[in-house]
Amino acid sequence: MAMVVLKKKNAALASVSTEDDDLLRRDSKKIKNGTCLDKEEWPSLSRQGSKVWEPGKTFTERLQGINLMKVGAEDGEDVRMQSEDISSDSELEDSRSLCKITEDTNRNFPKFAFSEKMTKRLHKAWKCAVIVKLLGRNIRYRNLLAILQTLWAKRGVISLINVGNGFFVVKLTNKEDYMNALTGGPWMLFDHYLTVRAWEPLFHPWRATIDKVAVWGRMAKLPLEYYDKEALTWIGNRIGETLKIDFNTSCQLRGHYARICVLVDLSKQLMPGFTLDGEDYYVEYEGLHGLCANCGVYGHKMEQCKAGGRAGSSSTMVNQEEKNKEDVEPEAVVQCD
Repeated sequence: MAMVVLKKKNAALASVSTEDDDLLRRDSKKIKNGTCLDKEEWPSLSRQGSKVWEPGKTFTERLQGINLMKVGAEDGEDVRMQSEDISSDSELEDSRSLCKITEDTNRNFPKFAFSEKMTKRLHKAWKCAVIVKLLGRNIRYRNLLAILQTLWAKRGVISLINVGNGFFVVKLTNKEDYMNALTGGPWMLFDHYLTVRAWEPLFHPWRATIDKVAVWGRMAKLPLEYYDKEALTWIGNRIGETLKIDFNTSCQLRGHYARICVLVDLSKQLMPGFTLDGEDYYVEYEGLHGLCANCGVYGHKMEQCKAGGRAGSSSTMVNQEEKNKEDVEPEAVVQCD
């Protein structure tokens, strides 16, 4: 009987210990998302990130730290706003320094004066521009644009601006095209010279004058031994300033006339001719249709000349030019440049 009671007590103790173990195991688990996790599976501190509880700090200290972070961010924003205000103020001062405006107390007519920095920026946009005018003839905008696009727009593009009084401004996007337009002449359109000059500031077309122009000069019946670059340069420098010698002349491919390009001053009397080895040779200036037959000055006709019969040699020059044209073959008179 005693043995039976002892067995029952042992069984009861075993069941109690089993229940205790089960309770302990359940107590060591953590509920996460409705799932029990063992203690070994609890998230580590490294996986908690910024949510880790910092030991040694009170709740008040932690709140103060958060507030300090916000205050620091707000201070940074204030600094940025102040720097932006300073930069905007400096930009405003710079913009004011670019232009000075002087008011007129008597009338509403202010005076503007741009700074050197502003002026340089304005001029920079026209560094590859030339001013052109067809000498002695008017030309339509579309016709001139079409011709210049063929002659000058080899590598870039051009834009044409009509500024009045027969003057046009040509803007080129390519530097080589610009140099060709400026130095590749003389350019002839419809048997008239297209005068070309580099763009200049404060250009007023109604006050501008054309004093110097590059022209071709012909010297008919000149002996072939003088078809020499050095000899013709001497003659050309007396006419004006020798710029270049015609290819056919320098290579002695044509013998009817020698042809040189010279820069002449249209405000002065042009040289009608010269004497060489006892012979008189006359100079024909191509494309100068407004050359006075009496005084040799460009810009008016003989009927309007005020010089009277002062320069009779110029009249002889023009008459000789007509005679030279009769002696020259028709194809030799055609302008090819």
